[in-house]
Amino acid sequence: MVTETLPGTAAAFPFWFPDRLTAWKHDRVTLLGDAVHPMPPTAGLGASTAIVDAVNLAEGLTRAAEDVPDILSRYQADMLRYAPRAVAEARPPLFWQRRFKNGLIRRLGLSLALPAAGRAIALRHRLKNR
Repeated sequence: MVTETLPGTAAAFPFWFPDRLTAWKHDRVTLLGDAVHPMPPTAGLGASTAIVDAVNLAEGLTRAAEDVPDILSRYQADMLRYAPRAVAEARPPLFWQRRFKNGLIRRLGLSLALPAAGRAIALRHRLKNR
């Protein structure tokens, strides 16, 4: 696919994400999704985590008896429990993407390591389904 791509039609970009997620100041406005836990597009978790954020925030806001700052504090505390796990799950593929920039490592990985891992997964699946 890469060799068939027309020059000038593909791009790369650096991706930044925090080492760890921390609480942020809020009063009547808060953050959700990539605004608070940006994730590389390597695990497919960014949109789903943002949806979980939105659902949790909406559920909190439907409790009219509570003050908005209290609802936002609870939302933030909940989000800081589940979002760091999703961000951590998205990080390992970035490590391999960086390593695969090296042509030798890429060739070894694609010709030896990945096929071996595929065979190991298939064997585990067969043994599990006996």
